[in-house]
Amino acid sequence: MCLRVQYSTLWHAPWELALNLDMSFNTLMQPIRYLTDWAIPYYGSSKYDLASSGLPDSGQAVPQISMNTPWAEKNGIAAIEEAKSIVASMHDAPPELVSLTLGGSGALFMAALVLMQKSRMAIIESPVYEPLHSNFEALGCEVRFLHRRREDRYSLAALFDEAGKLSKGASCLMITNPNNPTGVYDDHKTIGEIARAIYPSWLVINEIYLPFIPNAKSAFGIAENIIVLSSITKAYGISIPRFGWVIAPKPIANDFVLASHNIYGRYPGTSAAVMIPVLERLQQIQNDATAHLKGRHDLVDKAIANSKRLNWIRPPGNVILGLVKLEGINDDLAFAKALLDRRDVITGPGHFFREPGTLRIGIGAHSPDFDEGFERFIEFADKYEDPGER
Repeated sequence: MCLRVQYSTLWHAPWELALNLDMSFNTLMQPIRYLTDWAIPYYGSSKYDLASSGLPDSGQAVPQISMNTPWAEKNGIAAIEEAKSIVASMHDAPPELVSLTLGGSGALFMAALVLMQKSRMAIIESPVYEPLHSNFEALGCEVRFLHRRREDRYSLAALFDEAGKLSKGASCLMITNPNNPTGVYDDHKTIGEIARAIYPSWLVINEIYLPFIPNAKSAFGIAENIIVLSSITKAYGISIPRFGWVIAPKPIANDFVLASHNIYGRYPGTSAAVMIPVLERLQQIQNDATAHLKGRHDLVDKAIANSKRLNWIRPPGNVILGLVKLEGINDDLAFAKALLDRRDVITGPGHFFREPGTLRIGIGAHSPDFDEGFERFIEFADKYEDPGER
């Protein structure tokens, strides 16, 4: 079936938006609790990191291959266009449909800014990484949640009818595939069905973890109401240049250009220039960045299977995040804080991902720190006594 999205441009100048929202900025903007209450104060304070959902950053602005790149000496606009062209080729899309963003976070905010002008209501998956919905909430949108269920292995395949009903009048359904925090991946057949179920709303797919699925291709183009976004941070360990992107179909692509004008004017040509050699060697860069993960998933899977307090749905491929169920433990935040205080290991409490009684763990850290931290986590979990059970 051929889908044709009818889109009416509702773009406003910033001052018009403020009037239309009829709320003050201070009223709308709320803290992202996962960042303000957990990640920012605690990530750097722990020795053993089982919280980070991406590969360790190399600590360099860019890999060595970008040093003295000839693009650094060229016109910034030319570098931007070349970088857009490479990203477009990765998705079999025309370059004019690509908007570069300040990392994945910039892409998420830009999507919210554009889509809230189609409708002031958005559907967001759950469990979920908080910025997916906090951006819409900050812009004064009503947010409703489409709940992935553990009994369905968190797959969207069980939610077509529910998604269709929820999306009536909504600007979009926003998901991450593979999902953050569960690591679950929905194949192209499932994505196509969910896109058709919510039509004419947009299906926005954050594909930032997609490179961890061997041979997986972007969902862009599966249906005409699909928008994809991504960056090179999580799967390639390169964060400092802040290089991300959105690819949107023609009926809405120019609105992302208008959004970029309001946010930063033009993407920095310097970041585009140093990223071109990186984009040309992405597969090799990822191979190098993931070499330390050989056997990691089997090790984690076996240890959790042998634990009396933990279970998880093993993520597919090489996805380096997953959601661990804490059996008989009611307060995941208290557990995570105790683990941090007593064993110097940080994880991601499910409390912040709308899935209480769980922990998101990242398994991408380098050895030997990962091995020691994970062993401490398993040992602590099996001995932990929930205060509520005493």
